[in-house]
Parts: sequence; structure tokens; C-alpha cells
Amino acid sequence: MTVVTLHIIKDATAIPDSCLWDGATILDCYQRNLDRIPTIPSSVTTVNLENDRIDEGATSLTILSLDNNLIPNLQAILGKDLINLHRLSMNHSLFTAMHNTTFVGLGNLKSILLSHNEITILLPGWCDGADNVSLVDLSDNKISSIGRTNWCLFTRLESLNLSNNKINRLQSNWTEGMVHLQYLDLQNNNLKTLKKGSFSFLTALLDLQLGNNSIRKVEVGWGRDLGKLTTLQLSQNKLKKLQPRLFSGMVRLTRIDIQAANIRRIHQGSFQFLEGLAEITLQYNSMTTIRKGVFSNLRSVVRLTLQSNKISHIEPRSFCGMVHLRRSSHADAPRSAK
Repeated sequence: MTVVTLHIIKDATAIPDSCLWDGATILDCYQRNLDRIPTIPSSVTTVNLENDRIDEGATSLTILSLDNNLIPNLQAILGKDLINLHRLSMNHSLFTAMHNTTFVGLGNLKSILLSHNEITILLPGWCDGADNVSLVDLSDNKISSIGRTNWCLFTRLESLNLSNNKINRLQSNWTEGMVHLQYLDLQNNNLKTLKKGSFSFLTALLDLQLGNNSIRKVEVGWGRDLGKLTTLQLSQNKLKKLQPRLFSGMVRLTRIDIQAANIRRIHQGSFQFLEGLAEITLQYNSMTTIRKGVFSNLRSVVRLTLQSNKISHIEPRSFCGMVHLRRSSHADAPRSAK
């Protein structure tokens, strides 16, 4: 482990006296009551400006942390002098909108962290210039809609967190260009429908988090391009039923979590063609009957959780073909039905 010793620099023409500098690449101005970005020595690549009072605007910088500040918009502090910036963190900074050309000139940027702000609007072109970004975190904001008009191609994006917003609609093909995305978090929003085309082009996606929304309707083909998806989280929604071929196209799914989703009925064929499925979580729903064929021939499933439903009847041979099942939890069913 490398230990970095920070020294106070007393030369006011270089940086503020209150900041700590290791004499090389790290400048620490954490909670120093600064109201603007200080002059930065050319050797510095990492600056910590968290918990200051910066409200406006170093070519060598690669990491810039401005968490817990008072920044009305990003354009006030970003510009051509940050051409080598790789990581930008501005969580808890109170800005409300993402304007166009915000990231123009930041072609080396890889990570954008903007969680816990007051962002309500993503204006067209807001991410122009962020062509090499692989991680975006916009969680805990107030965004209500995502579509092609206010989203970007993000052709190298691998991780996107939009959880804890107010998103109620995903416009068709909003994901165009995000062919390398592997993780997408949309938990704790207001989504009501999963439409065909909502997740088009996400051919590399591995993990999709859709828990704690208000999803009632799921159109057939909604996940047709999710051929590499392994984990699907749909818990705490309002689905009522799982219709046939609901997971069509998701041939590599290994784990599905649909607990507390108000499910009353599972149709035969709901899990059709999911030959690699290993874990199904369906607890805390409202099912009363497990019908023959619903789980038949799911040969790879090792764990099936059904407890805390209202199951009173399990038809014979309901679990036929589940040759690798190690744990099946459905304690609320009568013993004679098991």
C-alpha cells in the first residue's frame, strides 16, 4: 500500500494555504470553505474539492471531485482546460439541469458521477462530447422522462444508474447506440409499462434492475435484444400475472427476482426457453395455485422461492423435470399438496 503524505503549501500564488498537497500529483482541498476552483500546479492529476462552497469556475487533471458544493450548472466550471479529465464527481451539488455542450472538450472523460442533485431536465445535446464515457451515475435526481431527444448514443457506456428518479416513461429506442452497456439500474422510479423497444440495442446487457416501480403491463418482445442478460430484478411492482413468453429472447437468464410484485397467476410457458435459469424468487405475492407445467423442465433451477403467498393447491407434477432443484420454499402450501 502506498502512503501519501500531504504538506501545507504556504505560497499563496500557487494554491490556497488551507489546501494540502503531496508535492506531486494530489491536491486535497476537502472542506476548506473555498468558493471557486483554486489555481492548480501543473503536476497535479487528482483534486479533492468536496464539501466546499464552489459556485463557479489545469490541463493535467484526470480526477476532479466536487461533491457537496453549490454548483448551479456544470458549464460554469468545465472547459477546454480539463481536456485530460477522466473522472468527474459532482454528487450532492444542487444543480437542476443538464445543458447542451456541457462536456464538449472533455473527450477523455470516462466517469460522470452526478447523483443526489436536483436535476429535472436533460436538454438535447447535454452529453455531446462525452464520447468515451463508460460510467454514468444520475441516481437520486428528479428526472421524469428518457428518450432519444434528450439522451445520447454513449457508444462506450458500460454502467448506467438512473435509480431513485421520477421516470415514468421510456421512449422507444432511447438506448440506441449503447451496445456495450452491461449494467442498467432503473429501480425506484414510476415506470408503469415495459413496451416493445424499451430496451432495444442492449445486446451486451448482463444486469437489469427494475425493482420498486409501478409496472403493470409488459408487452411481448420487451426484452427481445437482451440475449446476454443474466440477472433480472422485477420485485415490488404491480404485475398481477406472468404471461406466456414473458422473458422471450433472454436465453442466458440465470436469476429472476419477482418477489412482492402482486402476482396472482403464472401462465404455462412464462419461463419457456430459459434453459440456464438457476434461481427464481417469487415470495410475497398473491398466488393461490401452482398449476402443472408452470415450472416443468426448468432443469437448471437449483432454488425456487414461493413462501409468503396464498398457495392452497399445488397440482401433481408441478415441478416435474426440475432435476437440479435443491431448495423449494413454499411453506404456506398444505402438506398434502406437496
